Amino acid sequence: MLATKKVTLNLTALESRALMATNVLGVASGYNGFFFNNYDASYSDVQGKLAAGGNVSLTGYSVGDKISNAGPELVVGGNLNFTNGQVDGGGVTYGGTLTTKWFGTNGGTISQKSGVVDFAAAQASLTSTSEALANKPSNGTVVNQWGGLILTGTSTGTNYFSLNASQLSSSWGITINAPAGSTVIVNVHGMSASMKFMGFQLQGGVTADHVLLNFVDAQSLVLDGVGIQGSILAPNANVKFDNGQINGTLVANSMCGYGQLNWVPPNIEVCGCLYNPTQPASLSGSISTSICGCGQVHVQLINQTTGAVVGDVMVSKGGTFSFAAVPPGVYKLTASRAHGTIHATAGNAGGNLMAGDTATIYNIDLTSGAKATGYSFGA
Repeated sequence: MLATKKVTLNLTALESRALMATNVLGVASGYNGFFFNNYDASYSDVQGKLAAGGNVSLTGYSVGDKISNAGPELVVGGNLNFTNGQVDGGGVTYGGTLTTKWFGTNGGTISQKSGVVDFAAAQASLTSTSEALANKPSNGTVVNQWGGLILTGTSTGTNYFSLNASQLSSSWGITINAPAGSTVIVNVHGMSASMKFMGFQLQGGVTADHVLLNFVDAQSLVLDGVGIQGSILAPNANVKFDNGQINGTLVANSMCGYGQLNWVPPNIEVCGCLYNPTQPASLSGSISTSICGCGQVHVQLINQTTGAVVGDVMVSKGGTFSFAAVPPGVYKLTASRAHGTIHATAGNAGGNLMAGDTATIYNIDLTSGAKATGYSFGA
């Protein structure tokens, strides 16, 4: 018989740690310019890698002269038309047709290949990221000083600011003051935005690789005569960039113009979780016209675990009910009235009829973000 030995485990409390930071630009962070649709530019350059999901037309242009030749430096989902210029060594992929004149790759390859980048997935992800960032509360201050905007943040983590597009377009300059190593997110609200002939300064130690201008609502964005120190996320915007430079990554729906994209690898990270892991649920339904009489029906939504009533309404015959902002959990839905029998029917989130009680549906599993519909009560 083998001898047994008693083992005692000692539990030691671990040090507290912050949640892992997340680079908010995802797949686009490896590119100097990242566009979901078309890119049309002339007589300028992109120092880093360039990707566009639609058609690309370049004239008198250079791509990738400030990066190592790792992977394709120019990725085109549609047709590529390149006249007078070069891609510096990393190669080119395109999904449609290729038209070139006075063009070279400095040793890189050119290949027709689709699916190098999943632009549809990137668009969905980066649009969600833009919206999530815009929902973060501001913790920095914005002061208009003689027409110039001064943004001051004191957090060593992430500093959030909120601006209207009209504030930005009417300003002659923007100064961002934040601690070294911190991240700056400037959320800009408005369907149409512009930055024209304005100065851009960073103070306090924050650097361009940690700055992001998030144009969450913009359908159009005009840039002219600017030297932006940071990256731009404008997932819905068609950008017209006539003159100037962006020292960072530009993410947008499309772009045309002559502006220059300088390669400053974005290191835009936010502390903690960008997305709320538990989104509220909702439940809705109706009261059938088959119920006899004129009295109202009393409908309640009750958490089965805690017994808490999270929804309580009176509904007339033929009416509807809806409970929003419901915490995820398991619920029961009940209906009662002064006279008459009520029969319940479960909706798309399921549920069981309680034995001997036709007016109660229990075990309704409302998961994070669930939209439960189709629950009804009738005669």
